[in-house]
Amino acid sequence: MKTYKTKEELKNYFGRTLFEVKTSFKNGKISQKVKEVYVEDLFDFNLRKKPAENCDMIIDNYSTNSDYIYGLKKGIFMDLGKFSLHRYNEINLSTFCEKNEIEKVIDLHINSIKKSIEDLKEDLRKEIETLTFS
Repeated sequence: MKTYKTKEELKNYFGRTLFEVKTSFKNGKISQKVKEVYVEDLFDFNLRKKPAENCDMIIDNYSTNSDYIYGLKKGIFMDLGKFSLHRYNEINLSTFCEKNEIEKVIDLHINSIKKSIEDLKEDLRKEIETLTFS
């Protein structure tokens, strides 16, 4: 469940550069991208935009939720899909972090992907057990 922070709680991030770590798993392959992003200063009175509904920050001109910042939760926010028998065939994770946290976030992403694959394997095992042959 997403949480929403006040501007005061987020002020240490405003006007700074963070890094966005994106990890994808598709067709049996993991790909990763790391890029530098800018967090808008919502205390800047010259800034003419506000975060969209259900968001509390603007990063690289896109409204987002602070739950995606690793340093605020010391974890990754999981709502971007997981493998299932009937829904997804890929996993996409995105987390914002400090430069010195990039490797930790990558490890968390990879471990999350591994867990999703293990969960799918267990679901498949259960599904196979219910099969009947005539």
